[in-house]
Amino acid sequence: MARKKSKGQLNISFPKFKDERIYKLIGLFYIFIALYLFIAFTSYLFTWQTDQSLVLEHSWGFLYEGEIGAANWLGRLGAIVSNMFFYWGFGLPSYLFVFVLGKIGVDTIREKPFKENIPLIWNGFLVLLFLSILFDFIFHNLGFPYGGAFGKATTTWLMKFIGKVGLIALLVFSGITAFIWMNNPNFKDLTIEKLIANVKFF
Repeated sequence: MARKKSKGQLNISFPKFKDERIYKLIGLFYIFIALYLFIAFTSYLFTWQTDQSLVLEHSWGFLYEGEIGAANWLGRLGAIVSNMFFYWGFGLPSYLFVFVLGKIGVDTIREKPFKENIPLIWNGFLVLLFLSILFDFIFHNLGFPYGGAFGKATTTWLMKFIGKVGLIALLVFSGITAFIWMNNPNFKDLTIEKLIANVKFF
């Protein structure tokens, strides 16, 4: 007898293909996007000052400015995409998109169920938000958008809401909470001596 689905239960189903070549092609597509973002992001670290004014001035119209070149290694599209992730998005932590897409691509080629990557996507998203705020808080005086627009806006709001000391406490608490949630360390055998020894080690 088939088990009835409870009301309100989330049921996510993905199409299953008989031809394994489809999985390989989809996986390669994910890996290609990850590689493209990695090259665009890495180039942005060196060329952002040259391309940023052009991208901000022309926006997506920059793609059609045939007479204007871009310093990004992947041309005008690379400059726009990297600027979107770094300047308007999450800054340096945007590299997490590369890791997640690459991991999903490899697992798709191996025909692993997509649902196995859902914890990775969720945890990666939380780490992305946390690092974006942390980087902007630490490097906000520098010209490079380490935390992106999200980190800048969130840090500014939190500074006004709970103050600098409160924000530091929140970041520390969030970091410890995330570490415990993702690693589930064993505190049963923890002693003061072991804690001091570990601190000295690090």
